Amino acid sequence: MSTWHEDLYWKEDWKNALCNVLKAFMETGDASGVTGLLSLAVCHRGTRTHAYEAAISALVRQILEGREEAKQIKQELIDEELDLKAEGVYESRKKSAELLERGLVPIVRLEYEVVGYKSKAWEIYRALKNAGFLIVEEHKIGKSGRDVAFVGLNANWNRLIEDIKDRGMSKSMWASSAGIVLCMAVTGRGISTVRPMFIGCLAADKKGGQISYRDLFLNCYAGGHYQGKKALDIILERQREKVDALKIWPSDDGKRLIVNPNTVYAVKAWRTETNRLWRGRGLGVI
Repeated sequence: MSTWHEDLYWKEDWKNALCNVLKAFMETGDASGVTGLLSLAVCHRGTRTHAYEAAISALVRQILEGREEAKQIKQELIDEELDLKAEGVYESRKKSAELLERGLVPIVRLEYEVVGYKSKAWEIYRALKNAGFLIVEEHKIGKSGRDVAFVGLNANWNRLIEDIKDRGMSKSMWASSAGIVLCMAVTGRGISTVRPMFIGCLAADKKGGQISYRDLFLNCYAGGHYQGKKALDIILERQREKVDALKIWPSDDGKRLIVNPNTVYAVKAWRTETNRLWRGRGLGVI
């Protein structure tokens, strides 16, 4: 049974620290930090978070696809400049490309994307905005001159997209992991499922980046209501579906596991921020 202080540390400060660190990584385009945190998505899957994952995945997919669309529009502006100007749509197309390139998408696209979760999705987007992850801007697009709402995650997409491409991640795979981790950061749901793996990553780092399956199980999964061999095996099985960048353990031969350096980097940043918040309460480091 955990103490009140441990509950406060793991359930409150750990959640708030995840929110702070993930936001900082995304805003600065720290691809190592972001992918390190996203690798922890394999620790949690819950029916109560499906709407959250769907809403965020839809947003991220639209952002990534929008940036590709921006490239096509820019080429059209060069190839069809005279025709577009004659039609009076050159400036509006140019403005759309600029917004899409920044990672902003028209809100109407999200309404089509999150069918079945629309009402919950807007609650989620508001929560993201309140947490500082989401930005909403209104811009006049088209001949009507009416304001159109554009939505996006507050992130440096140039560096993040470069990393996604370099590491062979698909948009859907990256978006799904982002959805789960953002859900944990904003709602706190699923935090407890990450705790043993968090400890395991730090333990492996102390041993040169490696840990045996037996030690990982005995030190991190052998006790507690959310732990056990089944929980560990499920997580290891889930990560096999991912590319190496989104795996906690890119190398796993069933006996010895090698930890992802980006996961360790992200976990250490998370721990540092958690302890900063904990000290802010006038308490020592756990």
